[in-house]
Amino acid sequence: MGSIQRIDVHRSEGRKNYAIPADNPFVKHPGARPEVWAYGFRNPWRMSFDPETGHLFVGDVGWELWEMIYDVVKGGNYGWAITEGPQPVKPDQEPGPTPILKPLISHSHVEAMSITGGYVYRGNRLPELRGHWIYGDYVTGKIWSFRHDGKSLSGHSELLDSHIRVVCFGRDHAGEVYIVDYEGQIYRLEKNEETAANKSFPRKLSETGLFADIRKQLPAEGVVPYEVQAEQWLGGARAQRFVAIPGDGQVSYHKRNNLARGVLRDAFAFPADTVIARTISVPKPPRHIETQILHFNGEGWLPYNYVWNEEQTEAHLSDGQGADIEFSFDDGGGELVKRPWRLHSSTECMTCHMARPGYVLGLHHQYSDVGSQHADWVASGLLEKKPKPLHWLKQEGNLQRQARAYLHINCAHCHRRGGGGTAPFELRADQQLERNRLFETAPNQGAFGMYDPKIIVPGDAGRSLLLYRMASTGGAHMPKLGPRSVDWQGLQLVRAWINELADEPITPSWLPENDWQHMFEHVAKSANNLGNTGSGTRENALTKQINLPSNLFQDTANSLNYLMSGCFSIEEALARLSQMPPHIYDLFESFFPNSKKRKILGPTIDSAQVAEVLSLKGDATNGAKLFRQVDRTQCINCHRIGEEGREVGPELARIGEKYSRAQLLESLVKPSRYIDPRFQSVSIDLKSGVSYTGYIVSREDGNTVLRDLTGTNHTIKPYLIESTTRGKLSLMPEGLLQSFTPQEAADLVAYLESLN
Repeated sequence: MGSIQRIDVHRSEGRKNYAIPADNPFVKHPGARPEVWAYGFRNPWRMSFDPETGHLFVGDVGWELWEMIYDVVKGGNYGWAITEGPQPVKPDQEPGPTPILKPLISHSHVEAMSITGGYVYRGNRLPELRGHWIYGDYVTGKIWSFRHDGKSLSGHSELLDSHIRVVCFGRDHAGEVYIVDYEGQIYRLEKNEETAANKSFPRKLSETGLFADIRKQLPAEGVVPYEVQAEQWLGGARAQRFVAIPGDGQVSYHKRNNLARGVLRDAFAFPADTVIARTISVPKPPRHIETQILHFNGEGWLPYNYVWNEEQTEAHLSDGQGADIEFSFDDGGGELVKRPWRLHSSTECMTCHMARPGYVLGLHHQYSDVGSQHADWVASGLLEKKPKPLHWLKQEGNLQRQARAYLHINCAHCHRRGGGGTAPFELRADQQLERNRLFETAPNQGAFGMYDPKIIVPGDAGRSLLLYRMASTGGAHMPKLGPRSVDWQGLQLVRAWINELADEPITPSWLPENDWQHMFEHVAKSANNLGNTGSGTRENALTKQINLPSNLFQDTANSLNYLMSGCFSIEEALARLSQMPPHIYDLFESFFPNSKKRKILGPTIDSAQVAEVLSLKGDATNGAKLFRQVDRTQCINCHRIGEEGREVGPELARIGEKYSRAQLLESLVKPSRYIDPRFQSVSIDLKSGVSYTGYIVSREDGNTVLRDLTGTNHTIKPYLIESTTRGKLSLMPEGLLQSFTPQEAADLVAYLESLN
């Protein structure tokens, strides 16, 4: 419990260097600290007096749902931990000696996450704000103000939505208020003379000035097409890329790190008003789907999305909320296939284009030199100079360079220090392989039936969880954002690299019968000697050459090796469909006809699906089993119920008392919509190069105690820390229910509801 204390620093009493004012409210109250003026705050963060009225206002950082502003009065009780603002938390606890007072203002965690108190404006520059207490939020960057006359609140409104990390406010002798950013900048408010929306902002792609001919994707003068060394998997679609540098601007290089602002030493430094564009299209029949744009306004990168019409004559600015569409194209088999496509929301865009990897992903200083591209940019004045080469890259073989570049462009924006990926490894190709910690790291979100798996087991792709994640179409599929279809060419590339990593091929001695990986590969190599006279003839002939193990479709490593071997038979998989547990079914699901596929919720769960789940009667007994199946939900890996489970996330023994069925389902579908501040993800980088990701348990004797995702506590001394970054995503992974049927989701919710 936090309190506000009042002392007299001009006098001393006894052994104290201060005195207690005689009119403090609890001077004569037994057992109370006489210094206390007001109490029951959770985490008061910045307070100030109005110099004209003497009113004291404080911002109180909340716990689970609310951020509060309080009007502080003598002896005031502000409720924590009996209440959190308007929400009861522990109503059975004995309250303090004075009644609990309500907050003056409560902000839900939809709009605020860490409130910062400010000052009453008494300046003359902005007369409309005179008498308003101005305050903000550290996480969202929003700034608000209100007026309070001692009796009632008036004029409460949002002033702006910014990129500022509002750590505190300041006020000068003239009464002007200043905003202090975490990175050291000081701002002041200016009146916005524009009262209407920006009508000049281009609503059509043709109005952006990027293209001389949008349909043919011919860039306008000054807009430069560019290529990248490795292509992101786009589900069969292709991308054309462009960069526009304003006027005589030039791309230079950052000289130092500022990770919180996405500034990486030696990376490209773009001038203000740079625009990077990417048009995504399918080749047969030719069709543009969307044109994605990043605009650098001088302080941050802003995402926009233009969606192409059916006539392919224009693309229109989306509302930024995201949508799911479907289109048909020839994926190489000669027939049109339907594919779902996610038009990402602005928030989803920034999930990948976040500060830690530097916001800009494809136009990377180390991976955009295709042919003479960098030299041409230097010659034209677009680029200051060629980037420094990574000397150790020359030591890597061609297969390793290709595989690591593929993983970098598809995965490394999250799987890096502070990037949002919760597993303690990295997939960056711009640092030496051993620093990525791939070979020693065990999975912390399920082994999916594998024996002693690691992220990568050199020489043994079947026990490498990375490969399983890429091959699965269910909840285990990675990446979480992007196409759900499997990139078989990329999968074969990564598999070949993993198997090449060992000095000698590894024979998995733990297999009960034979080394099926090498048997599958041996049989596949004889394929050229087999005729292919009809559909399935080659597959069936190959399969007949081996006696498939009886437990093939219960063993993840064997199933993965069988799938990748070249002798995989769809008929054989269908014949054993009933034997497959869900995590193995997900390996083969993309090959099955629709009539054989399970009806699952999928990666994007809409309101109709939510309503369907809530309409079903759940089976709590089956839900309890699902909760404990680490290969499906991973719930028990992070949550304790009584003596069972790990203490990584919140204790769930009484979760059913706290939330309704709808709220429980929402927490599973959208875990990052609300994050309990106690469990907000934090990445701490040490000066030694070691990093930890987890959440802060406590701060003891100046040290930080961080709990990682294995449940291990790390005590970190402050002088060892290089930087600390708070994440905006939940440690609880997205997409937990995507491989569930509606009934299974209802069962899991029923179990959580029963925990009361």
